[in-house]
Amino acid sequence: MELKELKVLVVEDHPSLVLILEKMLVSIGFLEANIFKAKNGREAFSLFKKTKMDLVLTDWNMPVMDGVDFVRAIRRMDPRVPIIMETSKNRKAEVAFAIEAGISGYLVKPFQTAILKSKVEEVLGISDEKS
Repeated sequence: MELKELKVLVVEDHPSLVLILEKMLVSIGFLEANIFKAKNGREAFSLFKKTKMDLVLTDWNMPVMDGVDFVRAIRRMDPRVPIIMETSKNRKAEVAFAIEAGISGYLVKPFQTAILKSKVEEVLGISDEKS
């Protein structure tokens, strides 16, 4: 599986963070044309219903529909799509709450490209080992 073939949905309400995430994703191998963006969970869910996504990267705290409600909505439609939640929350209870909602992985802001790459590979089941 090559990242350039995959469609990824980035859900983030801060435009500057959207640009940063997009650059990070392109630098690890995604095609810019396959990166879809939404400002909140409601907008993202509408997009998710129209386009088959291979990966979702969502913020937790957003207006209109937060990340947890968005994850729950996705899970009712697609229990298998990998979902990475990114947030500044790092307490065990909050992480457990997000896992219970259905996330596949969790990133604490701020994070570097190498951390994002590692988490993407983990949730997609990509091994870095060379045979």
